[in-house]
Amino acid sequence: YPLHWGGDNSPQWSNLVPQITGGLSFGLSGFQFWSQDIGGFLGHTGDAMLVRWMQIGMFISHCRIHGGGDREVYKFPPDVMRHCRDFIQLRYRLMPYVYGQAAKCLRLSLPMLRALVIDHQHDPSTWRIDDQWLFGDDLLVAPIFDVSDRRRAYLPAGRWVDWWTRAGVLGGRWIDVHAPIDRIPLWIREGAVVPLGPVLPYVDARPTTAIELVLAPFTGDGETVVQVPVHDHEFTVTYRAIAGRHVVDVGPTPVAVAVIAACGATVELRRG
Repeated sequence: YPLHWGGDNSPQWSNLVPQITGGLSFGLSGFQFWSQDIGGFLGHTGDAMLVRWMQIGMFISHCRIHGGGDREVYKFPPDVMRHCRDFIQLRYRLMPYVYGQAAKCLRLSLPMLRALVIDHQHDPSTWRIDDQWLFGDDLLVAPIFDVSDRRRAYLPAGRWVDWWTRAGVLGGRWIDVHAPIDRIPLWIREGAVVPLGPVLPYVDARPTTAIELVLAPFTGDGETVVQVPVHDHEFTVTYRAIAGRHVVDVGPTPVAVAVIAACGATVELRRG
């Protein structure tokens, strides 16, 4: 099936934001999936630019590094290859989340890269934000677009969990973010359950035998239900928070399941 593309972009920092702006507008027009050429299509891609572009590309529905000139990551300095490899491996770990969210986007006619205004229409601060997005329901991505390793990012109302530190951050405000070259600013929505699979060289390279669930606990009472796809089946995960107690019920599945709870929460895991 054909996939919509961002066009033959050139490898310049100034091209990164317009690619995202166009893609988010595309999603607002009713298209679920699109992608772009990681690293730019034609011309020399600088080391830091390739890393930052690779980070962006791992949180788009489809990923492809493509273009004229050197684009193979092993042709770049070892630290560039290492950073790019780390994010490619993270993408493979996120495949249960990516696949589940893609299926949900098809059912509900929602874009995979979601402008914040879709989920937060009554928050005027989101109306003109065009350089950060929700990747599916639960991951908020705010990339770095220059060599400063810094940016301002907006977190909508509620609590968000920093992907890297697992610390909670209060939303409804702008924050100053510093992200070294090996990190992209990334948060998990309160109440989310994000499934992680194994690191693979390609999809279905070997059977998945274990799934980890990254849980961003509710600050109050709440419930989240997600379907986790694994090969040719899916299982249901139900997370409930009631009076400070956090319980995760896992439906029938042959794979091992573990929970990684953020914010120091204690979680009771029950198998169906």
